[in-house]
Amino acid sequence: KFYRNPLNKSIGGVCGGIATYLGTDALVFRLLFVISLIFGGMGFWVYIIIWIAVPLAESPVQKCEMYGLPVTAENIRKFTNVK
Repeated sequence: KFYRNPLNKSIGGVCGGIATYLGTDALVFRLLFVISLIFGGMGFWVYIIIWIAVPLAESPVQKCEMYGLPVTAENIRKFTNVK
């Protein structure tokens, strides 16, 4: 499931969330947004819209869903004390 990633965020967790969802590095998406911003693209507005529209994975269950892990007691324990 697609969430903003609080464990890999610089500003709003958008790039970290996209990277987690697609299984890539967040740096790639950060660079794409910055390049789009520099060259007058819609990167800034797309980032803001995603930031508003996509929820932040706050609970351990949401973090399990974000990483594609089954929601079990063991997996929930992995994310219980992680901020």
